[in-house]
Amino acid sequence: MNWFNSKIGDLKKLVAPSTSGVAAFPKPHIAAAGKSANITTLKENVNKAIDEWALIRTHSWDIPKEVAGTADNWVEVDLSAHMLYAYSGGRLINGFLIATGASATPTIAGTYKIYAKFPTYRMRGTGYNLPDVPYVMFYHKSYAIHGVYWHNSFGVSISHGCVNMLTSDAAWLYEIVKVNTYVFVHK
Repeated sequence: MNWFNSKIGDLKKLVAPSTSGVAAFPKPHIAAAGKSANITTLKENVNKAIDEWALIRTHSWDIPKEVAGTADNWVEVDLSAHMLYAYSGGRLINGFLIATGASATPTIAGTYKIYAKFPTYRMRGTGYNLPDVPYVMFYHKSYAIHGVYWHNSFGVSISHGCVNMLTSDAAWLYEIVKVNTYVFVHK
């Protein structure tokens, strides 16, 4: 059992099952002063803890030494899962389904830094010429993370090597990353 599942198990012990199949909080305990605990506060605290624990992921790899211990934002691109994760320091703050490079034009693994950002950019290459590509974040040579308007196929390898995101997801990422933000791409 991984760490996340053990923490969810701890939280489930705080919640008693009900006859309706919906979890119900146990009766509040009597505080030392003789007053009942505030069940609304307990519920809010448990929900907040679940949300925080759900954002923490365990990895089979180490966080790159360049970003370990920093409070800065950084990006993980998991090529095997077709997922992009945004972190603030060591804390996961968001995750997105992406499209990555096709076998003939793969997305390359490595640790990079975003070196240029453009709200829109014309992308040209063999077999494509796309004006106004939204929220472009270049991280290595011509490799970029960006929004797409020409397809809606995520969770697959179909790009020319770039990391494709829904435009709304790319917009969110574009706002939180800066030039020099680390991008860690792995299989």
